[in-house]
Amino acid sequence: MSRLMMVLIVYTVSVYSIPPHKEMRFILPVLPLMLVYSAYYFANCASVKTQNICRWSLACVNTVVTLYLTIFHQSGSVFAAHYLNVRLRNMSSPSVLALTPCFTLPGRTHMHIEHLVIRDISCHPNLQQKENYLTETQQFIESPRLWVVDNLSSDKPFQNFSFVVMFNSVHPELDDLLERDGFQLDKSFHFSHFPDRAAGQSENILLFSKNKL
Repeated sequence: MSRLMMVLIVYTVSVYSIPPHKEMRFILPVLPLMLVYSAYYFANCASVKTQNICRWSLACVNTVVTLYLTIFHQSGSVFAAHYLNVRLRNMSSPSVLALTPCFTLPGRTHMHIEHLVIRDISCHPNLQQKENYLTETQQFIESPRLWVVDNLSSDKPFQNFSFVVMFNSVHPELDDLLERDGFQLDKSFHFSHFPDRAAGQSENILLFSKNKL
């Protein structure tokens, strides 16, 4: 039985490790098997000393990893949303342009402001089966400046927004457009020590505003 459980665990984790998109929830069905297998080993195979070492090692490692993932890793987008929620609250016509891959910046879940307009970059699937289809996110990653000019305006693309949000890697390509529309850096938030650059991420999230209060 234990061998069969191990085969199921290894097979499931291996299969879900192949796709580039990975989430913990994908392997939740085999998590009970992992716990049972681990408990069996500790109860029947490991000595008391080994059990104590493993117990404290797991506790320390999980504490450090949990703190890092909940406080530092990719937390900048949440902090940015909270900051925008405060800054936009007193504006008559608040609007945000999120030049980040889709779902990077939390929207209505964190910014509870009436009449708030959020323009973000979508990643709708190719439901119509078009050839050479690219989502807005993919188009933006390939050429941020071209996407802005084509989808907003070639003259003053940011003039209708209160805030513009982007990763620091995108800023050099759009700096002159931001300056032309009267935007300046308002706030910077750390996003990740290990950004997924292929997905359009970088280390910091930058917030630009027209008039810093």
